[in-house]
Amino acid sequence: MSPAGEVELFLFVAGEPDSGVDSLQKGKSTVFDRVVDTVLPFGGRVPISRSSHPPGDVPPAIGEADPSLTEDRPWHLPHQQLLCVDMVLKVARRERRTVTVVDVNRANAQQGLVDRWVGPNDVLPLLVRADGSRLEGIEQFVPLKVRKFIGHR
Repeated sequence: MSPAGEVELFLFVAGEPDSGVDSLQKGKSTVFDRVVDTVLPFGGRVPISRSSHPPGDVPPAIGEADPSLTEDRPWHLPHQQLLCVDMVLKVARRERRTVTVVDVNRANAQQGLVDRWVGPNDVLPLLVRADGSRLEGIEQFVPLKVRKFIGHR
């Protein structure tokens, strides 16, 4: 943190729920498992929610999001955004700068930050300095630009 104790940089990203299909690169499944997982999502099995609806309670209609499913599902950042986060955190650590990473799709307690800094036309990932300067879009996250942006005081 800066001497005044405030966060100096905010990095906004957009995570997404995992598909539920094991990666073909994990190597712990058999060839048969890989073929079945490729042809039939979830290996032919239907995922079961950890929450159940009590008798008489109507589950969400098809097409509506069931909040219990989204909270229980594994979550990840797309690969390109993960690379951007890794680069920003490495540079920030070297520059002794503080970065707060916020997933706009799971902001919850940090929704105020999203409302303040992220507009409807902004492109993620979005790195914002406290002075309002921005670095946005994956193509902008190259080492030289990130170092200059983070190093600026």
